[in-house]
Amino acid sequence: MRNLFAISIVKKQKPRMKDSKLFKLEPMRYALIGAALATCLMVTACGKKNDDIVGKWEGTLKLSAKDQENKSLADAAKKMGKSVIEFKPDHTFNLTQIEGSWTLAAGVVSLTATKVKGQNVAELKAQMAKMPGGDKIVAEMEKPMKMKLDSEGKTLTMESQSKASTSSMIFVRQPNP
Repeated sequence: MRNLFAISIVKKQKPRMKDSKLFKLEPMRYALIGAALATCLMVTACGKKNDDIVGKWEGTLKLSAKDQENKSLADAAKKMGKSVIEFKPDHTFNLTQIEGSWTLAAGVVSLTATKVKGQNVAELKAQMAKMPGGDKIVAEMEKPMKMKLDSEGKTLTMESQSKASTSSMIFVRQPNP
């Protein structure tokens, strides 16, 4: 009888797993680990990283129906052919005869020209401002060019900034060599 009593005392003194502090912390640990993993996934999944557009993109002019009716504009588009824009890791770009810097935020690429046909944009603006109606041209030059990156990161679309045209330039990512 003595042994039976001793066994029952030992069993009562031994803490049960669900009553221990370790077990009480387990749900909290799992919650914290889950929250940390969810945060990591959201940070990596949301938006495009700036490096996602680095490389060469080939663009073609897509004329609107209205612009196709304008023969001189349609001919110019045919002669223009394809354009290539290169986004570099240092946040600079080259587009045909335009050089400058770029940023990417919320799926929109903003291009700010620093040189056009090898000439500094500040100098070009000063020359344009002296011309009749040049102030309007300078005001347009002040605005960055905007391109929308599609959700898959495969195409960039630059809509015409002119009120007279609804054409756009569509750029497609080129494979890295």
